[in-house]
Amino acid sequence: MSGAGCLRVFAGSVMPQPVRKAALSRKDDDQVKRLERAREIGLFRYMLIREAADASLTGRQRGALVRAIAAVPHTDPDGRTVRITRWTLDRWILDWRKGGFDWAHQDVTPSEPDEVVALERAKEEERERALEEAAHAG
Repeated sequence: MSGAGCLRVFAGSVMPQPVRKAALSRKDDDQVKRLERAREIGLFRYMLIREAADASLTGRQRGALVRAIAAVPHTDPDGRTVRITRWTLDRWILDWRKGGFDWAHQDVTPSEPDEVVALERAKEEERERALEEAAHAG
């Protein structure tokens, strides 16, 4: 039985059914890629600021953490080594507090077809579950 398909039961037998994928136009495919890129960037930013964004930290503790994060190079989603200034980290933390996960991809216009929106919503929920599990494990 294939894990990639749906299962249909007939008189005691189970038969895998293929999953239909929505055909995407080039424009839709580009939009999906932009959304995925924005999410990768958002996760990268969140990974950098998550400890420093903890509301229970004092300003002094947060400042020390932000300076430590800014002092070392990081690998961005494209695999490049980058340095992030403490002012940028501070801005990301403020934006995170204002808008949560959505702050990372504010510039992406939501003009996708329903199938793409559902797919992106499912991916985001999966990522959020993984982040929550990681937070509880750590």
